[in-house]
Amino acid sequence: MEIKFIPHAKCSDNLLYKISALKKQHWNYPVQEHLRWFKANLSADDVHVCVFIDGSLIAYTTVLNIEYKIQNVAATALGIGSVCVDKEYLNQKYGFFVVQAATIYILRQNILGFLLCKDDLVPFYEKNNWARYAGDVTIAGFNKYCNLLTTQPISAEKITLNKPF
Repeated sequence: MEIKFIPHAKCSDNLLYKISALKKQHWNYPVQEHLRWFKANLSADDVHVCVFIDGSLIAYTTVLNIEYKIQNVAATALGIGSVCVDKEYLNQKYGFFVVQAATIYILRQNILGFLLCKDDLVPFYEKNNWARYAGDVTIAGFNKYCNLLTTQPISAEKITLNKPF
């Protein structure tokens, strides 16, 4: 098993295609739509966290640079998105592993980490030492309900994020 942290600017078209095909297993959008999303939403310094076995991509997440506001004070953070594992490798702890790798990456940057997820995934992320945020969340350009979890507890009443991830 090998894990790689690849800045978006250095990610090959071939690897982006493989990531998109993996994501398609879990989000039913055409590969081309996943590729379009990368182009529209990732910055050059965002990071693809890839887990390989024998050269095959089997687990993935993205670590994105984001901005947030708490009580009208702006700051930067890192967000985890698109956590997925090849269906052939589900329930073998690779999801836990890729999230732990991304979490360590965030903590080593000495910066706050965020992730957005559905209700049924909250326990998984809490097992990975993420804390559920209990306040109000506003996300620019996003009008669906989701949970916000953080790498450290936050007691503020409201958080505003600059983009979904």
